[in-house]
Amino acid sequence: MRGKAPSNTRGRSDLLPSGLTRVLQNLPALRYFNAVARTGSFRSAGEELNIAPSAVNRHVRQLEAAIGLPLFERGRRALKLTDAGETLLRRVTRILDEIAVTGEELADLRRLPLGHVRIGAHDALARELLPHLILSFTAHEPHVRFTVRTGRAPELLALLDDGRLDIVFVYDVPADMNIQVLREYALETCAVMRHDHPLASRESVTLRECGAYPLALPDDAAYLSAFQKRLAMREPPGCLPFLTTNSFQLMRDFATRSDLVSLQTPLPEKLSPRSLTLSYVPIEEPLARYSLMGCCVVTDATLPAACQNFLEHGLNVLDDALLPVANRRSGRARKRSSGAAGRQRAANGEFDPADQPVKNHRNGSRHGNTRP
Repeated sequence: MRGKAPSNTRGRSDLLPSGLTRVLQNLPALRYFNAVARTGSFRSAGEELNIAPSAVNRHVRQLEAAIGLPLFERGRRALKLTDAGETLLRRVTRILDEIAVTGEELADLRRLPLGHVRIGAHDALARELLPHLILSFTAHEPHVRFTVRTGRAPELLALLDDGRLDIVFVYDVPADMNIQVLREYALETCAVMRHDHPLASRESVTLRECGAYPLALPDDAAYLSAFQKRLAMREPPGCLPFLTTNSFQLMRDFATRSDLVSLQTPLPEKLSPRSLTLSYVPIEEPLARYSLMGCCVVTDATLPAACQNFLEHGLNVLDDALLPVANRRSGRARKRSSGAAGRQRAANGEFDPADQPVKNHRNGSRHGNTRP
């Protein structure tokens, strides 16, 4: 086996492009390989590419010959990527993404009405924030296309770092030198309940008062985990959360149909109109009072024009509706430290709005008596 290593190394070196021409020469085979890896068969890849499966298979075999390694384990019923195939797929995905972005940049230079913005967002932010940001932007830029991916912060930030997303909006961004947090906004945590709930008429509520009712909590917020531990120490076991979930809409559905109380961080009504059937009552205690929403890009990334224009539009809208806790466009290392410290204080129940002047953005009736 050792004697074959130099041959394999030469094969891999032959695949590496010496310039743009070399990349373009391999581009059809790379596209076919990517389609087969995604769809799981030559037939499905052929249908997607609108070419014969035999042609797809031929191009993939030519690529394997150029590399000197098999890319697929060909079984009777299914194809499975080899280690070489897994490695190549990671690179090919980035290459094809970069080519797509380059095409959009060239279209911008030709002043064609073309652009594509790839956004990642927490589920609640995707539902409540992105419709306002995207629709207000496309009113002036109607030819820009959008792809939105929802998920948890670690997953979305990994896709951002890998070049699969352009912009990410998530809560409580962890420190990462590859990720630049352009803005962070402190959002007030509220107890969400149906409009005729016994607590709905209150100006504010305590955690103890919330604990008297079935609770629904997000399962991925550090400060709410701390809240759960505190509630367990102060209240009988029956007051522990009835429901934990990563779906904010599911928590609202439960609250609409029962006496359940959900803890959430709603956006101001100018960004996201609230339901007429729910009330939003602020939490008094600092342990669960604030959550930080971050707008993130890859550090020192050069975004296509459409992405940059949307980013500037989005930050202008958010700055108008909220007060930033930190602006990390410059002085990134210094402010990253203070932002991380603020997140840790929030997780420990020590978040202090005096870190930055953050005002209460309830914006209208607590009972949601605005547009449906």
